[in-house]
Amino acid sequence: MEAGEQGGEATFALGSELAARVGRDLSRAAAAIGRWRREAREADRFLSGRQWHPADEARLNEEDRPTAVFNFAQKYIRIVAGTEKYNRQEIVFVPRMPQMELANALGELSTAIYSSVIDACNGPEERSQAFEDMLVRGMGWTNCRLDMEQTADGKIVLERVDGMKMHWDPAARKQNLEDARWVACEEEIPLREACRRWPSRERELKVAEFLRQDNPQDEPDVVEHATPIEYQPENQTIIPGGPPSGYVRVVEYQYYEVEPIYRVADPQTNQIRELNEPQFDTLRRRLEQAGMVLVEEASASSQTQGTVIPYVRQERRVYKRCFTAGPIELEAGPLPVQGVGFTYKAMTGGFDAHDKVWRGLLHVLMDPQRFANKFFSQTLHIINSNAKGGLLAEATAFADPVKAEQDWANPSALILLEDGALSSDRPRIQERSRPTLPDGTFVMLKWCIDALGGVSGINPELLGATTGDVPGVAQRQRQIQGMTINAGYFSALTRYLREEARCVFEFIRNFVADGRLVRLGGPYDSRAIPLLRQHLPLDYDLVIDEPAKSPNAKEVFWEKMAPILPMLVKANAFLPEILDYSPFPASIASKLKQQLAARMNSPAPPPTARPGAKNPAEIQATVAQKTAAAELSRARARAIDSQSRMRQLGAALSALGAMRQGK
Repeated sequence: MEAGEQGGEATFALGSELAARVGRDLSRAAAAIGRWRREAREADRFLSGRQWHPADEARLNEEDRPTAVFNFAQKYIRIVAGTEKYNRQEIVFVPRMPQMELANALGELSTAIYSSVIDACNGPEERSQAFEDMLVRGMGWTNCRLDMEQTADGKIVLERVDGMKMHWDPAARKQNLEDARWVACEEEIPLREACRRWPSRERELKVAEFLRQDNPQDEPDVVEHATPIEYQPENQTIIPGGPPSGYVRVVEYQYYEVEPIYRVADPQTNQIRELNEPQFDTLRRRLEQAGMVLVEEASASSQTQGTVIPYVRQERRVYKRCFTAGPIELEAGPLPVQGVGFTYKAMTGGFDAHDKVWRGLLHVLMDPQRFANKFFSQTLHIINSNAKGGLLAEATAFADPVKAEQDWANPSALILLEDGALSSDRPRIQERSRPTLPDGTFVMLKWCIDALGGVSGINPELLGATTGDVPGVAQRQRQIQGMTINAGYFSALTRYLREEARCVFEFIRNFVADGRLVRLGGPYDSRAIPLLRQHLPLDYDLVIDEPAKSPNAKEVFWEKMAPILPMLVKANAFLPEILDYSPFPASIASKLKQQLAARMNSPAPPPTARPGAKNPAEIQATVAQKTAAAELSRARARAIDSQSRMRQLGAALSALGAMRQGK
């Protein structure tokens, strides 16, 4: 498809093969993604309290019946999401190196750098919001990117992405979509901003804004007319969704292609080099000119020695991305980081194999909550529609029937009756009886409310609503059991954290390790060091666990340490690092650590002679023994002191640099 302008200017192409591929993949995934989006919108409305279907709500309003909503389901979502926020997991890097001291130093450096980068962009909060999206909608999304607009050197940003913007491979079945062949993010941006980002594509963008089309997944705006009371589908005006005028829909499409790579042994450096196909062809031609031959390793033994260089051909995924606006390709190229998957990461809940959608915890809470609302509405309707007291009286029973009707509800009023209205054998006034509610009404209402905890597995102990005298150990065990039932959601979070850490670490290696200063240590005992690429490990393992300094871990640790703290102080074996796990503020803990370190480093007072000493040699030996024990305690404290660790880290990094330069 081509378009031209008058005046002899060159024409420009609106379509491309890659843009056509993006359109085909999005069209094939439209049905599956549309089902998920419809359920996700319903889940969002349900969580916010709009839990009645429009048809049911209109019918109840027409009959003047109550449509009250007691949102019990919300607290079950909040408790699971709050548990993740209160006990955020910590990622520890463990390098694979033979030198233990060097590996520990590099692991501490990598962990500290990763934590500082994540904290600088509010990554934990963005991750928690994506986790809550997974609980409500069934899927939560984040994106890691390099932002060059806030700082000149670039800033790594981890942000939550609205799942309504995302597209993905519908054939993916693994948790967190790890087997997806492509993902895409669709966003509507102003035409002016799009022209600023792609100035060479300004004309194409204007055409794309003119040719904008509505996708089936777009949520339409529904306008309900107030004139007819009864709900009918024809009483609505549906405005199709889509980008408004002046906006253009841009799709960031990320995918991978399997390309060949060649691993060749460099005889000069005695190292393995990896080459792509163009580089390998260039090397082959140059070696042939020099009288050497590149031969695949399987057949290298049959060649003449000395003139043959073996190689191995392998295949590897190369991750790429492109930006399209409808049929127009705006930009294409490789992803900023390789070997860590897509930069868009997903957290998924449970997969419904029948409907082919991902669902979260809220899905199992919807039916009990709806039935609880309906039983409550039905109970109120029965109470409102039945008799609520009053009188049955003959017309001649009252002296003044009008005044009696007005004063009957007044306990201090005097109501005059005709003679014999009450004293006769058949009184002419009788109170109306109130009918009882149907049997089991309140039982069913309570059963529906209790079913919220039954289907979710969240017990009252987890909600902090324990009844009766329950020991603390048993209560803690029940809380653990309540979270074990929902361990699948936290397993998805742990799996996501590994992929996120690898992606962020590659961004750090490629864009942050340029010599800029980074801070290590706490807020009161930190040290800034220059970060270089050779300081970061190439091979490492990831350990994901509850952070040792989280509020929950501090509380548990301090309770365990409280009984033995006096003995440690008395034996001069108290470690200043114990204060890092105390509930004290960081400033107070830092000052206490400094005082303890000063006392431990001060020289011990000389022993004084006591009257009646039996043997001076024994006294001297005792003093020497105590002095040696004190020196040993001080040495151990200095070995794990934060300043000492910083010095060891600097020495280890220097040794690593010297080692690599020597190679």
